[in-house]
Amino acid sequence: MKELNNVAHTLRLGREFLRTHKIESHGQDANLILAHVLGFSKTMLYTKDDYILTDFESEQYSNLLERRISGVPVKYILGECEFMGHMFMVNENVLIPRPDTETLVNAYIEANANQQFNTILDMCTGSGCVAVSICKATNPKTMLAADVSEQALDVARKNAQLNGCNIEFYRSNLFESVPKKYIGVLDAIVSNPPYIKREDIKTLTAEVQNEPLLALDGGPDGLDFYRRIINGATQFLKPGGRIFFETGHDQAAKIGKLLADNGFCDIITVCDLAGIQRVVSAKF
Repeated sequence: MKELNNVAHTLRLGREFLRTHKIESHGQDANLILAHVLGFSKTMLYTKDDYILTDFESEQYSNLLERRISGVPVKYILGECEFMGHMFMVNENVLIPRPDTETLVNAYIEANANQQFNTILDMCTGSGCVAVSICKATNPKTMLAADVSEQALDVARKNAQLNGCNIEFYRSNLFESVPKKYIGVLDAIVSNPPYIKREDIKTLTAEVQNEPLLALDGGPDGLDFYRRIINGATQFLKPGGRIFFETGHDQAAKIGKLLADNGFCDIITVCDLAGIQRVVSAKF
């Protein structure tokens, strides 16, 4: 991109540049990236549309637009993402929080209103958005979060600090390094595990393929992590404890059967805003 000038002119060029490279959200992304470069709010882009960019700001904007057309998600470029009304740091080491996962958190919050959960584990925590949102909404006595990726945990710890939450983080291959003192103690387990079928990953958009493979690959049928988490949950949940899963669009019935086959009952599914069965929960 060349000939960048004031904000209004720059935005026109930025939007057109992204549009010609087939970025569907070209208008929104051009705005967000320029606001990020200038340290402006969205409103300021319009109230200060005659602001003249410095050469450095113009170059930075051009460089970030180039990253965007290469398939880098805009949230990674911005370094942050809103989820459940809170801001979270994100980078290439974590899955970008999505509205689908708000369905998981809301299902937990609704259940907690009827059955107080005091000790909770967020398995496969990633950015920590689920654990932090639960803490902000329900203030549990003990919140645990586990992930196999130390890089993801670095992000999750920063998000907990950013949002003023006290969370115990564990680098753990599922339950392997979760302290044994929590066996038979947990009131609830919440998880948004990797659930994409391995053969389907190559069909995902370039943006999604830029997110961590570790957070996407659910094995040949997409259910590997559900099987392993359910097995561990039978050891760590107390009797009457509850598990909450986010699921893929066609997985709810299969996960419900896995839970029933492992002694869980009161199996409930919750749909997202698109009417897709997005959450499965069950009592141990």
